[in-house]
Amino acid sequence: MRKQLLAIGIWAGLAAAAIAIPYIPAPLPVYDAPIDRALANVEAMSDLEDAQRHILLGRLNLLAYARDDANFTYVRDGDHLNLGGSVLCSQAPRMREPEPDEPEYGPEDRCAQFDFNLAPPAETPEAVPHERSDAARLRLQRARQHYIQAVRLAPNNLRARLGLAYAYDRMNQRNFARRELRALIDRGLPRLRNEHADWDDHVVLTEAAEHMTHLAQTKGEQRRFERLRARLQASRPMIMVTPIVVPLRDAAFDALIAPNSPVAFDFAGTGDTRAQGWLTADAAWLVWDPHGRGEISLGL
Repeated sequence: MRKQLLAIGIWAGLAAAAIAIPYIPAPLPVYDAPIDRALANVEAMSDLEDAQRHILLGRLNLLAYARDDANFTYVRDGDHLNLGGSVLCSQAPRMREPEPDEPEYGPEDRCAQFDFNLAPPAETPEAVPHERSDAARLRLQRARQHYIQAVRLAPNNLRARLGLAYAYDRMNQRNFARRELRALIDRGLPRLRNEHADWDDHVVLTEAAEHMTHLAQTKGEQRRFERLRARLQASRPMIMVTPIVVPLRDAAFDALIAPNSPVAFDFAGTGDTRAQGWLTADAAWLVWDPHGRGEISLGL
């Protein structure tokens, strides 16, 4: 349960389809500010490993580079980055009628727009402006430095390799980019050997196959990409689902979940039973048992 990632709203710009049936809060007022506020949030997270911190900082700098260092949207309550952007508060989605004590919003006030697609995020931007400012190029340089540190700390991390390859490519350091892609594919192919692959690995390797093939110049590099595309077709991602949690008492969400529980369960219905977090005694799952067997063996 990647709590530290969800806390800053990174799960956007996504590469696979998994839509949650969400709880939609009351409209949340937002404001615009540079990416530096989100960078400071990541720096302040005490429970992140150093390599993961550098990957997040690299990705945020790439997002700022892609937007030519324009402002981003933040939720006022908590200063959380919201990559879903904003809408007029009068048009914000609701699940219920306004509460009596809910504040009134002006015709131009903006509130958070939400993206409930829960697939792992893309590591690299889909598009960048043709002409970039000096500030944007500085963001790209900072992204490269963070990815270099991430690769040094976690050489087998596919996201770190892909982010670094992208940064090198955008800086016209193509030989370095090819080196990182070769390392990424060589480390990624063994992870696709089975019928099902880790969802995050599949997303990252798909991203490399779709957006970085222009770097393949030699026949050997082209064969690498061909093998990668073949394995991506043969090995399906283990899609994670979003089960519905029913609180049994009035408590904060953190009191309802046990991220380090040893309980193993097949959430995705693929036969892969593993411990991925569970509930405390203060909550229960909402399940469908049409035959009344009293036993639920998988999440789909």
